[in-house]
Amino acid sequence: MRQIVSRLALAAVLVAAIAGVIAVLLPGRRPLLVDVLPLVLCALALLALVRVALLVSRERPQLFDAALGERPPRTEAIAELAGLERSLTLSEAATFDLHFRVRPILREIAAHRLATRHGVDLDADSERARALLGEDAWELVRANRERPPAAFAPGMPTAELRRVVERLEAL
Repeated sequence: MRQIVSRLALAAVLVAAIAGVIAVLLPGRRPLLVDVLPLVLCALALLALVRVALLVSRERPQLFDAALGERPPRTEAIAELAGLERSLTLSEAATFDLHFRVRPILREIAAHRLATRHGVDLDADSERARALLGEDAWELVRANRERPPAAFAPGMPTAELRRVVERLEAL
């Protein structure tokens, strides 16, 4: 920054010297010189300010650049995932939650995987779907599964539900 200030001072002295020479050699142009000299000195000062600003911006990172920097990982759970976790926990406690919250999701997954990977419709080709899914998964996702008679009866244990999910993943 000292170098910028010293160059500004040197340029101002040089401009003043040139203005003095012009004033002596061309006395009729003094009024024009008096008008132009402050403009030239202001332009030099503005140039020096721009150089200082560029120098400072290189030394300190800009707020915009810092904002684009590395972001901390998201710590809050995705709302949909949190809801699914809650449904899975409740499905272990009550058959109502298993039948009305978890079963539709598992049915959708099973139907999609059977259709895209095996060309089997979950409801139309039930025998083939049953063979591919296995008994545990089939009992949970079949179309004609009856509504549980007691809504608050114990649901499906986590280990069994895990086996069903693993079976769906293996399709």
